Amino acid sequence: LQAQVDELEASVKAMKAAHRIERNEPEALDAIARLQDATRRLLCARYGGCESPGVMASPYRVELTLTFPETMPDFAERGAGPERLLVEMAPIALMPHAVFVFLEAMRNWRGGQFHRRAPHVLQAQLTGRGKGLTFQEYSPEFPHVKGTLGFAGRPGGPAFYVSTVDNSRNHGPGSQ
Repeated sequence: LQAQVDELEASVKAMKAAHRIERNEPEALDAIARLQDATRRLLCARYGGCESPGVMASPYRVELTLTFPETMPDFAERGAGPERLLVEMAPIALMPHAVFVFLEAMRNWRGGQFHRRAPHVLQAQLTGRGKGLTFQEYSPEFPHVKGTLGFAGRPGGPAFYVSTVDNSRNHGPGSQ
């Protein structure tokens, strides 16, 4: 399954390089749909939790443990121990590629830090290997509202950000 996903990613990247995805050509949309389907199957095989191939019983969740340095008193003074960040993924029926990229980034996690605190996001930089998105996958059912994650960059990843305000307009389809 991984080899199939890799092959489909290469095909979609080639179409993107030729600007065929931006023009929504039927062949490009079909290639994306095939990549999403293969990715759903790979998610179920690698991470489990599926009732049948590509159908999740419940969304995947990842818990991150955050430790803040003393140089960040606003965060470090909150408590004696580390903070927890629980991330619940969108359903793989809607956004399998984005879920897979995030889970793979977490599986290959070698460390990282939140390195950018802008008025609208708190951005994390990851240490270690990790691929980004092959294409920008978006669902209007999961807009970039406060408290949600998105991938930094275009098309983005594996670095991610947490929206600290509603970024639906700035980070949604057709934006920057």
